[in-house]
Amino acid sequence: MGFEAALRAKTFWLVSTQSAETLREAEPHFAAMKLVTDYCGAGWGGSVVGYSSAPGDIEKDTAALADAGRLFAVGGDLRGSFT
Repeated sequence: MGFEAALRAKTFWLVSTQSAETLREAEPHFAAMKLVTDYCGAGWGGSVVGYSSAPGDIEKDTAALADAGRLFAVGGDLRGSFT
């Protein structure tokens, strides 16, 4: 199987944190990943973003942690505490 065929057989997910308190700053990140999967013909499994501005902060974002636990089971674009 060639490189391009191998990419088409994959599913991509994006798991990220950010320190901004709105999703506006993260949207380009998600859009870029979606463009990559569209270009490669790969599957898009979804994304999850959490809030973290200091080490350990992500542990306080219970919505993001719950979404991360579901991401690979149900897929979709999950936004943690930003929903």
